[in-house]
Parts: sequence; structure tokens; C-alpha cells
Amino acid sequence: RQRETWDDDLRRMSQLGLNTVRIDLAWRDIVPYYEGSYEFGCLDDFLDKAAEYGLYVVPVFSYATSDYNTPIWFWLRYHDWAMVGADGSWAWGDYPSVNHPDYARLFSDYIRETVRHISQHPAILAYQVLNEPHYPQQLISDYNAHTVAGFRGWAAQQYSSVDLLNATWLTNFGSFDDIEPPSVLTSSNGTGDRKQWQDWREFAYANLGSYVEDLAGIIREEDRNQHMVLVAEMSWWWWGEQPATGVSPSRIYQGADIVGYDVYPEGGKHAEYFTLNSDLLTRLWQRPVWVTELNRKDGNPTSAEIQSFTARAVRGGATGIFYFEWRDTWTDGGTYGLLDARGNEKKQFAAFADAVNWLRRSASQMIAKTLDQPDVYIVWPSESIATSSGPASPADDIYRAALRLARQGQQVGLLPEDQVPDHPTGAGEPDIVVVPGSHSQ
Repeated sequence: RQRETWDDDLRRMSQLGLNTVRIDLAWRDIVPYYEGSYEFGCLDDFLDKAAEYGLYVVPVFSYATSDYNTPIWFWLRYHDWAMVGADGSWAWGDYPSVNHPDYARLFSDYIRETVRHISQHPAILAYQVLNEPHYPQQLISDYNAHTVAGFRGWAAQQYSSVDLLNATWLTNFGSFDDIEPPSVLTSSNGTGDRKQWQDWREFAYANLGSYVEDLAGIIREEDRNQHMVLVAEMSWWWWGEQPATGVSPSRIYQGADIVGYDVYPEGGKHAEYFTLNSDLLTRLWQRPVWVTELNRKDGNPTSAEIQSFTARAVRGGATGIFYFEWRDTWTDGGTYGLLDARGNEKKQFAAFADAVNWLRRSASQMIAKTLDQPDVYIVWPSESIATSSGPASPADDIYRAALRLARQGQQVGLLPEDQVPDHPTGAGEPDIVVVPGSHSQ
């Protein structure tokens, strides 16, 4: 809300050369008191103020947060709506299960009414559906009863009989209604356990992707000006953390017009993540790719790092860059902004200003440019790589291999598995590398 800083912040953004600001909408703020009662005054005022300074706005319909996005009245009236861990406990924070029918209905209503209200405002550029829609890592996935019921229905569609399922999973369920999702996976698990886990994870990918696509469909129905729909995800989840989060880069964006990703490297030595993410998503989706949150993990990038992160993202095909965030807040530890909480410029400000000037000078070439043919492709395999997480994941091996080649001066592209040609590469074409072990999991 911070109305008292709007004029100063938006004026400085405009003077810096920015053209768009991304804002986080909380359901609790738009529907604060009771079901069906909408309060758009604050949002309207912000959109008017942004337009006054010549800035576009991308509203983000958030849903799952470590603070609290869901209205209190929903907590009081509805029950059993939270994501549930394998041990039966709720996730710490505000993590609703997207499969709870009352949550799905009311959150959809909130998006529908909000888009209907703001769609013709001249400041609107696009809408972002959710923000990093993933499961909390500590849950393994969502074991809410409604989600488990959905998994049973999904399994029945995948297998012609429960006997075939039992033979594949090495289980002895009496019917599809009896099956339970796995609660743990270890490297010592056998083939049956691993296949059961893979099915549980495949369901999570499809389930989240379909939910995002449904919400994107609601936006398109209500937006008479046909603004684009952005979906953005934290890309760490496909570099080795998929088993916990249920996110696949080939599924989560199925409802998107614009594909976005957030990434926070520990420093400049990991800047290649920006090139690899942009390249992979551009090849997977053939749609515009935006970096929706660019920063370093500790929130204090150097001038060289900001410019390196930006240039590498653009090299990989990104056509939009958002720095996270404009002004520090006490709630995030006061570390991520270009300004501190009092509005003073931090050392990052001048570096980002230089990056903005470069982006503006290069804008027409960036948008018109197609991806360069790399020197070498590394194959990005199917979701089946992610039965283990972190450094144990084959995805981490892919990153290490790409980094080694990049440091040898080669331009690396990530080639989705279904785009690998069925014939050997010819003279003048990039080599295609399959990282050992990337298919073995």
C-alpha cells in the first residue's frame, strides 16, 4: 500500500527510464471483509498514479505465501483447505490446496471480478497468474484429501486396471479408490517405488499446470482488451528441486502468453543460469520470455553482476527484465531493493540505471532477434530426471556440464528432448550432448 511513497517512487522509476512496474495483489486486500465484497479503491488509485507517470503495470494474482494472502473470513468459514504434508501437518504459512473446491471457486471469482474491473485501464500491460505456483519443499507434494482424490482419478486414467497399476508399482491395492500417494523417496528405493513416485510427481506437474491454465482462461474471458497473461516460476525448481515442488518447465507454463522466471544466483560465477533459463524456455515454448525477478541471493549484487545477469538473460532470448525489488521493506529483511526502506539510493541503483539505458538502446534489436545457433546443445531430458533433488539430481549435472562448456568459450543451448533430431548432426551444425546419467533416474 505505502501510498505516501507512490509519487516519489513512480517519478523516480519514470526518470530512470523504466516503463513497467510489477505489483503484488493480495486477495485479502481486494476482498478484505466478507465473501463477494470487493474493495478496488487502492488498486484504482495506484493504476491512475502509474498512468500519470507513463508507466505500465503488471498485476500479480498471488496465492501461496509465507506471509498471509488468503482473507481471514475464508479461514474462519472454510475448513480443510490448506496444503497438507506427507505427515498430515499443514505447511508453515498460507498455502491453500488448489484442489479444495471452495478455495478454487472463490479465488477464481476474485480474479474474475478484478480483471473485469481493471481490464480497460490504460496502465494495464499484462496479468501474472499466481506467483511461483509450487508446493512448499517440506511437503513433498500436497496430501490434502481433495488432491489425493484427484490423484486416484488421474491414476485410473493412466492405467487400464488396478491390476496393471499394482504390477507396475509392486503394490496390492484393491481398487483405484484405495491407492495412496507415496510419502518418501530414497535413493535405495526399488523400481516399483520409483515408478509410484514418478506418477505422483507427474500428477503434481499436470495438476498445477492445469490449474494455472484454468485461471489464465478466466482472465482471457473477462479481459475485453485482450492483454497478455504472464506465468512466472522460480527456476531453481527445475534445476534439481522438482520432487518437492511439483514444478516442471514443460508443464507449468501451458496457460501463458509470456513465460517468466525468477532466479537469484549466489554471485556472478553463477550468472550462466540466466542464459540457460532464457534459452531453455524460449526453445520449449516459442513465446516471449521475461526475467520477472532478477537479483542476487543476498540482495546485494555488484554493478558488474547486474549488468552480467541482464546481458546473459538477453543473450538467451529474454525480452523483458524486472529487477526485484524497487524499495526495501522490513518484512523481507530490508535487503533486496534499489532503494533502502527510507528511500535512499543503494549502490545497486546506478548499476541498474546503466542496465536500463542499455536495454532501452537495444530494445528493437532484442525483440526482433531470434536465438543464435549455439556451438553445442545439451539435451534437456524429460521430467523423469527428477527423482532426487539438489546436487544429487541429474539436472545439477546438466548445469555443471553447461557451465564447463561456457567457461571454455562455447555458446551453449539447451535442447528439449522432443526437439532432438532423429539423424546425426551435419557439418556446421551444433554438436548435441547427452549428459551421462540424465536419463538414468
